[in-house]
Amino acid sequence: MQTAHTCRQTMPSTSTLLVAHPEFTLGIAHRVCLTVTAHRHSCPQSCDRSQSRVDGAGHAGSRDAAIDLTRALRGLPDQRRSRGTFMVTRQRARLVAAAAIAGTVSAFATAATAAADEPVEAGITVPVVEGLSADFMNGVDASSILSLEESGVTFRDFDGEEADVFDVFADAGVNYSRIRVWNDPYDADGNGYGGGTVDAERATEIGLRSTAAGMRVFVDFHYSDFWAHPGQQPLPKAWEGMTTAERADAMYDYTVDTLSRMDDAGVDVGMVQIGNENSGLLLAETAGPESGQLFDAASRGVRDALGDDVKIAIHFTNPERGNYGSLADSLATYDTDPATEGVQPIDYDVFASSYYAYWHGTLENLTSQLAGVAETYGKDVIVAETSWAYTLEDGDGYPNNIRTAYDQYSTSVQGQALAVRDVIEAVAKVGDAGLGVFYWEPAWLPVGPPEEIEQNRLLWEEFGSGWASSHAADYSADAAANYGGSGWDNQAMFDFEGRPLESLRVWDYVRYGTVGPRDVDTVASPEITVVDGQSWSLPETVAVSYTDGTTEQQDVTWQGHESWFVGAGTYEVPGTTDAGLESTLTVTVLDGDADGQNLLANPGFEDGVAPWTGTGTGYTISATDDPFAGTRSTHWYRAGGDFSFTISQEITGVSAGDYRLSAQAQGRAAVAGEATSISLASGIESASAPFTLSGYEGWQNPRTPIVTVAEGQSVTVSATFSLKDGAWGTIDEFELVEVTPVVEADTSALEAVYTEGAAIDRDGWTAASLLAFDRAMTRAEVILDASSPSQASVDAAAAALRTAIDDLEAGDGSIPDPTVRTVELTVVDGEPIDLPDEVTVVAYDDSTTTEAVTWNDGLDAIAGPGTYTVTGVTENGWTARAEIVVTARNEIANGGFEKGIDDVTPWTIEADPWPEDEGSFWVTASAGSDGDEGEYALNYYVDGQPYAFTALQDVDLPAGTYELSAAAMGGSDVGDPAQIDLVASVGGVEQTQAFTLSGWSTWDRPTLQIVLDEAATVTVGVRGLGDDGDWGYLDAFTLVATDTGDGDSGGSDGGSGGSDADATGGDTDGSSGDGTDEEAEGGVSGSPSGEIAQTGAPSMTGALAGALGLLALGGALVVASLRRARREQTGS
Repeated sequence: MQTAHTCRQTMPSTSTLLVAHPEFTLGIAHRVCLTVTAHRHSCPQSCDRSQSRVDGAGHAGSRDAAIDLTRALRGLPDQRRSRGTFMVTRQRARLVAAAAIAGTVSAFATAATAAADEPVEAGITVPVVEGLSADFMNGVDASSILSLEESGVTFRDFDGEEADVFDVFADAGVNYSRIRVWNDPYDADGNGYGGGTVDAERATEIGLRSTAAGMRVFVDFHYSDFWAHPGQQPLPKAWEGMTTAERADAMYDYTVDTLSRMDDAGVDVGMVQIGNENSGLLLAETAGPESGQLFDAASRGVRDALGDDVKIAIHFTNPERGNYGSLADSLATYDTDPATEGVQPIDYDVFASSYYAYWHGTLENLTSQLAGVAETYGKDVIVAETSWAYTLEDGDGYPNNIRTAYDQYSTSVQGQALAVRDVIEAVAKVGDAGLGVFYWEPAWLPVGPPEEIEQNRLLWEEFGSGWASSHAADYSADAAANYGGSGWDNQAMFDFEGRPLESLRVWDYVRYGTVGPRDVDTVASPEITVVDGQSWSLPETVAVSYTDGTTEQQDVTWQGHESWFVGAGTYEVPGTTDAGLESTLTVTVLDGDADGQNLLANPGFEDGVAPWTGTGTGYTISATDDPFAGTRSTHWYRAGGDFSFTISQEITGVSAGDYRLSAQAQGRAAVAGEATSISLASGIESASAPFTLSGYEGWQNPRTPIVTVAEGQSVTVSATFSLKDGAWGTIDEFELVEVTPVVEADTSALEAVYTEGAAIDRDGWTAASLLAFDRAMTRAEVILDASSPSQASVDAAAAALRTAIDDLEAGDGSIPDPTVRTVELTVVDGEPIDLPDEVTVVAYDDSTTTEAVTWNDGLDAIAGPGTYTVTGVTENGWTARAEIVVTARNEIANGGFEKGIDDVTPWTIEADPWPEDEGSFWVTASAGSDGDEGEYALNYYVDGQPYAFTALQDVDLPAGTYELSAAAMGGSDVGDPAQIDLVASVGGVEQTQAFTLSGWSTWDRPTLQIVLDEAATVTVGVRGLGDDGDWGYLDAFTLVATDTGDGDSGGSDGGSGGSDADATGGDTDGSSGDGTDEEAEGGVSGSPSGEIAQTGAPSMTGALAGALGLLALGGALVVASLRRARREQTGS
């Protein structure tokens, strides 16, 4: 009996049970290695992998022995045994293993509970996934492995020792191996197509190695000779010319033959996938519903080859389109045997989905889509493919599929682990039907570094270790246009040298949780695409991710300005965050005038629906609502629940080139949990452009990054929406155009003037002129370093630098005095005014610091609405200024309904009769139009049944004069709009003022004057009567005092003094000055007492305060008035 050595920490891991089986008729003793998830002592960094702990059933041994023996089995002549003998033996082995597993789980239950109390320290942070089943499928798809090894790629374990990759997977907690199978991935001369060239024979070899490492196998039939994915399901060469029925027979035979080969060889197949990413139910160039014959044939082949215990999966993708329910319904309603009474649906167990966070929407939507299939159709669910990039570095000289950072996670080992962890959680949330998650090609590594690209090409061609070889060109248009290496190496879970990343341990880490050190993980390098001539701005912040899984936004200063980038081109702008972290912004400027013809048919929906298609709910293609141009759009609206939909169009016969997609969209301002984007896809390349809706006619113009299209490839464009209850909007004017290549710029003139500038001695110039020179030099550097600058940007940078050199002014380099940024405050009349203890001091070079400030007395003189100026002095003697806007107090509580939908107090909202069906009268999200105030409004909609309605509240007021106002907009889908009055009632005497409703986004704001001779309770609000089709919004109720008094001389003088202070004391950028004599002329900076002035129209109390303020200001204002008079007389 062998005992485990002592480790530094206790954590759950994968416990290996080695169960002896003497039944095998071989001349040597051996063990079958099975894995179960349990808890044991392990040390992930330093444990001796050859040691194993005694399991709960008393069985002990080394996994190495099992692996060596299984490999020996694979070396026997033709690697086959009697199928009947194997089946009996394997079933008996499983019974023995089940007993051992039961004992192990029981023995380690206490340890599992203890370990779950606190997360374990590790190199990365992975929060525990609650409710994860003990038999959850921790899967990988390493189908390219044989070709990689033939090309010289090797792998190492967590101790740095060379190892079999499947042993490394198993050691990290992986228990399932997915293996793709192609029918005939060879040309007529026997040359492999690449991508691992995985036919049935090579798939069996991979399956045996997986089984030897203790994993079950998930067979992935593509039913093609090469890659099959959405929109591309090419027919195997041998099946060309066959009818659908003949294809079904051929598919059945191929399925049975392949699975029988695997089973006879000893591959432990647990699940079989019949088709790969069969969105639209397309399979082997056969569309639905005819493809139902093929799915049925493949399913029967699995059952006949392996029996009912093996699960059958059908695989789809694009969960963001919201159509998984309809796909599952198609499979459930397809009748495989019309001769038998009732529907005999396609026989399958598992609904499988791809999920790549770059493109496939939110995890919440993924869970929702899978749960809907599980609950409605009784199917288990998995994610069959997922991945995330841990670096943007290219490992082999062939461009990566993911070349830019995405927002969902950091591009790092930490980000990769969290991305996988979150997909695991999304599937686990489905419940018992959520079986597992598979990572796609975690071992697809470079065969050589980028500098050895020519040697790499030879290896890709000879061994098929790239995504495609040239030999596939006759079969695949993708391969013909773009064969080569691995675009996946930066998404592997091993580094380029074959060392496992810690993210590979995510399968174990999710069971107990880990916490890593909080170091900076990555700093985002954002990318923006703009159109030349349109206004845009550099981002103000960048995301900084930490190794504990947290992310924060940090302010960033870019070494560039929007005006530097003119004309089509691509520019890389360096930046530094406030914490001193470096980032790079990539700016792509498109020349709209130079782009080509729009390739989309019916891009603005003016010609009806076709050729657009859609899935989901709540949308109408070619609606008359709110188009950007023309008379039609795609419109969406739904009340009564969240909804999602996708519209798409496929374009065939596209010429080779670089393309981008854009559209125009507007709608209700986005709320939390909504996601909207447009996407462009061709072959294996795709790009998306998320956008955020901002309200009615707040047109957004998303533009995707460029996608390279091979000659003759089809292109799919789509728009995907995941929306909350009540969302509405339109999308219009799609544009798919070829991007004109940027003409290489001549930078010789810029290089020459830059060289001249670099030789200039920096001493002997004024600080201001030297600053301008430095900025021009930085501009030249950015343009010269740009990957593809326009000639216009180059010429403008050269001219700017030439001017800066010529304008250098001799001086001693002394630094000009700084200015102080004006403090701006807005307060409600009567509320306390809190001036800040520090202000921002702006240096001549626009850099900023903060200084403590002492404000002058005078706040007590502020009374009543108006605009006031208060001055102070910073710790270094600079003059500070605060502009204080005092607004009138609104006596109405919750006047904008900003307490939200669930709390309308103190309003009383009534309707008679209360609206039924689709009608409504209640607080909702704001309309999303120009003129909205806040996030909520009172909404009414009359559907059929007319009703009267009121919204009222009581307000206690002292004597005085008040003004009541409110805002409303509305109209009618049938006739005249509703009749609505603004209402004020005092002691039974009512005043009303009608609203004028004239359509969307046209807000009317009537007023009523209320005069109270004594304190009273006033009832205020609205009263209305709506008929069928009437709709509208009510918002922004205000009730403010309007007493003005009968004298305003004090307020006028005070306002004059304040205005003059503003005019003479402030810098052009709104900053205050440096405390010189000119600053003192405003009567603010130099006065020792009473430093306050008022502008605007004061109330009666404000006028009195202004007069008192004049007395307090004393001689300072008199001096200021004399100085103003002197300037007016002399014209100075």
